Amino acid sequence: MNARHARGLTLVELLVAMILGLLVLGACLHFYLGSLRGTQDTLGVARVQEAGRLAMALIGHDIRGAGDRLCDQRHAVDSLLAERQRPFWRSFDEPLVGLAAAAGAGLVDPVLGTGTALGERLPGMPALQVWTVTPLALGVREHPASDAPVAVTGKDLPDLGSPLLLCDFSRTVLMRVTATGAAIGHAAPANCVGYFATGDACPTGTPPRASLHRFGADTAFGLPQQVRWFVGNDDQGVASLYRQQLVDGAVVGGGVVASGVTGFSLRYLLAGQADYLPGEKIPASQWGQVRAVDVQLQLETSTGPATEARIVRRFQQTFTLRNRLP
Repeated sequence: MNARHARGLTLVELLVAMILGLLVLGACLHFYLGSLRGTQDTLGVARVQEAGRLAMALIGHDIRGAGDRLCDQRHAVDSLLAERQRPFWRSFDEPLVGLAAAAGAGLVDPVLGTGTALGERLPGMPALQVWTVTPLALGVREHPASDAPVAVTGKDLPDLGSPLLLCDFSRTVLMRVTATGAAIGHAAPANCVGYFATGDACPTGTPPRASLHRFGADTAFGLPQQVRWFVGNDDQGVASLYRQQLVDGAVVGGGVVASGVTGFSLRYLLAGQADYLPGEKIPASQWGQVRAVDVQLQLETSTGPATEARIVRRFQQTFTLRNRLP
């Protein structure tokens, strides 16, 4: 064979080919990493937008429904609960209360601590407490006597021992369920009395027969719960917006709604006023005059190195309390 035709690649040609291959590989890697980073940024923005919208929808739902008692709002709530003097249940008459950003531990029962531990409110962040009532798909089938269990129809039966709000257009009562199923019991000692009476809800003596009340077909049922909104660290140490649900002074549900919170503010509009005020400027006696709440929330993405600029999104909306509309 001719030696000239059997010659392979020279070392220089091999090096040139390797360099060209590395350049092509580097270009492909550059475009891939750029595309990956763009995808991560897009997903990060989408997550922040979704978390922000969800947070505003939930807090707006709670604010609009604060103090809703299902029936005539002009009626005071007669509490039959044996523990009705406990601060937790006494706050039922204050459907919306805020805690100033500069305040320490507060909201009475149970106390919401301030700190950086899990479940505590971060210093410098406000908090909001509202009372809401979840309607139950129940109707009264029969209530033959004031001291008899209320026979009901429907599927949303309350749990035994749970607090229950029931009302018609002449009376609103907060009681504890002592029997459930086809008939809902309201016996003592879980309640101060085992009957419903107009006037004094918990009389010391036997009330006259004319003052006894029976619930009829126009009765509405609901489960009362306290809801708290605040910013605290999650289990990863990230500032997050929390929603807590409380019944009988104990946390029964809720958790982190949005992570990466860098700003949270609450301002309140009082009846007859034109300007929204922060919580520290609302006297304790005027929380019942709040007509609307302006909520501002700032979130940032948690993707990318800490040294790089992160994407920030701000959400702002004003919510009016439905039960306080003129």
